[in-house]
Amino acid sequence: MHVYKIALLGNKDHGKSTTIGSLLMLTKSISEARIEEAKRISKELNRPFEPGFLLDSFSEEREDAMTIDTTRAQIQYKGKGFEFIDVPGHEELIKNMLSGAAYADFALAIVSAAPNEGISNQTKRHIFIANLIGINKIIVAVNKMDAVNYDENRFNEIKKEITDYLIKIGVKNRDIKFIPISAYKGDNLVEKSSNMNWYNEDPLIDLLHKTSSKKKKTNNKIFSAIIQGNITTEKGELIAGKVISGAVNLNDTVVIEPDDIESKVEILYVAGKEKEKAKAGNEIALKLDKDINVEGRVLCSRNEEIKSMRSLNVRAFFVDVPKEDKLKIKINNNEVYGLTKIIDSIDTSSGNHFSDNKIRALEAADLDINLDKPVAAAKFNSIPELGKLLFYEEGKFIGIGIII
Repeated sequence: MHVYKIALLGNKDHGKSTTIGSLLMLTKSISEARIEEAKRISKELNRPFEPGFLLDSFSEEREDAMTIDTTRAQIQYKGKGFEFIDVPGHEELIKNMLSGAAYADFALAIVSAAPNEGISNQTKRHIFIANLIGINKIIVAVNKMDAVNYDENRFNEIKKEITDYLIKIGVKNRDIKFIPISAYKGDNLVEKSSNMNWYNEDPLIDLLHKTSSKKKKTNNKIFSAIIQGNITTEKGELIAGKVISGAVNLNDTVVIEPDDIESKVEILYVAGKEKEKAKAGNEIALKLDKDINVEGRVLCSRNEEIKSMRSLNVRAFFVDVPKEDKLKIKINNNEVYGLTKIIDSIDTSSGNHFSDNKIRALEAADLDINLDKPVAAAKFNSIPELGKLLFYEEGKFIGIGIII
């Protein structure tokens, strides 16, 4: 059974954990013993039972009523598995949000309809980052509809604001779905709610099921593998790596980038066994007919997408303000330094572009970057795994970017 990964986006207190906790119970994806434990803890803390407690891993989270780390929960429904990645909603933990959401198939954004809540700048930033790293299928669950007496006008008001923002940052209309819910009361989670007869679409669990059926378009014809190093075996020294896209066969001619050297695959291992073929996702070890320096290299079929790059045009999001223009960059198993120049800045709370001469925290920027040495890479929209980079300064993670 394939398990689809869903990133939960949204502000703290808007009901992400409650939504997943309720889904766990309503789909019977969690044991009665775990539910009873959560109820016992609620009683000890003198609080009404909160379904979100089912996700929290640490006692201090329950006491603070705040999820402090990336949490995962799995639900099975109609032959499919869904792993929800509940990422923190507060700004100081946005790095955790990036690492939690990076491999999600699509996103579920939770927005509160309650008075004085609605879509926050933090939620918009989460959606911006998700779209930046390639998560462009988004379901928006407008939560706490019970707090506004299930008012259709309130739902439509939030829907319009979010739609305007999503279109501005480049998310296509067909990739956006909206649903009104009450996570605490269970409205529209697994069954249609009689409290919102004006909503005529599927409940949330069926919406997730249908969204997972829409396959992501990938450039899977081009073979590429990121090399991780050398290993010693009974067959001698082999090159170890992971296939990112496409497939490779024994005796295929491959290209080593950024050197533009051709070589032939003489021995091929997949997961420790000799094979004739390896495909995307496989951990491989192979022997080439040439002795090469493999550190920081990419193996690929001859193509126009993967090439040696020293100048990059990048869209980036920063969690901290860099002190220097020259930044440490990790890309495709390489560590390089790049001199950055700002072309354009983006206000992630509105989607508006503006001119600025410095990088700002929690904002995005289009950059020209000149590297101190060439690397093998591809445009993000061609082969996403080869078009992502991370920024560091003084040993600290400060941002993420994609090659555009």
